[in-house]
Amino acid sequence: MKKEIIILAGGSSGIGSALEYSLLQKNNNVINLDLKKPKDQLNRARWERVNLCEYEEVKDICNSLEKDNYSVKGLVVTAGIGYNTLLKEMGPHDFMKQISSNLTIAFNLVHSFNDILCEGASIVFVSSLTAYGGVGVNCAYSAAKAGLVGLSKALAIEMANRKIRINTVVPGFVKTPMLSRFTTAIERKMLERYIPHGLAEPKDIANAIEYFLAEESCYITGQTLVVDGGMSLTYSPAIR
Repeated sequence: MKKEIIILAGGSSGIGSALEYSLLQKNNNVINLDLKKPKDQLNRARWERVNLCEYEEVKDICNSLEKDNYSVKGLVVTAGIGYNTLLKEMGPHDFMKQISSNLTIAFNLVHSFNDILCEGASIVFVSSLTAYGGVGVNCAYSAAKAGLVGLSKALAIEMANRKIRINTVVPGFVKTPMLSRFTTAIERKMLERYIPHGLAEPKDIANAIEYFLAEESCYITGQTLVVDGGMSLTYSPAIR
């Protein structure tokens, strides 16, 4: 009998870490794929050190899990990086690094795990408001996150014959280490003026991801859910 698991790509910190904790509380079997080791290994999911940008590394992990008789009922891609760089300061390498670290990893994961996804499995990508413009970090990051939305919609059609669902969660600004790298404390205070419900906690986004993983969302696929505390109503006209 197959052992069902949830693959969490990028579960060592931020939104991924909050999601991992919640899934484990509900007795899910979770495997965290991340280059970075979780700070606290106590009561954590099994961690596999993987460079998600490298297809062969991802495929090797998949092959190993298949040999151990695992099947994947959920695949969540929270991993990604971004940093502030203007176009005139960005070279081709910088651009491709962010495409690889945000969009290519999603392809690597779905392509590698495709054969061991359960019928009716759920895949969730985590994009960003920057995909819609108006709240940009830089063009590379925005392009990669927009690509996730397009990828999820195309794959939702392609994989529908196996009842596999693919949806995207689009967070606003979340209290994570990544936000701290982008902004100062003063800038974060200013941001909150535009967010009716304030900056999100990682668990706020994790809750939305869990909904897409759950049976309650079994008839939803190819959709994009913005979870931004109302920010897009007041600050970013591109996604109203």
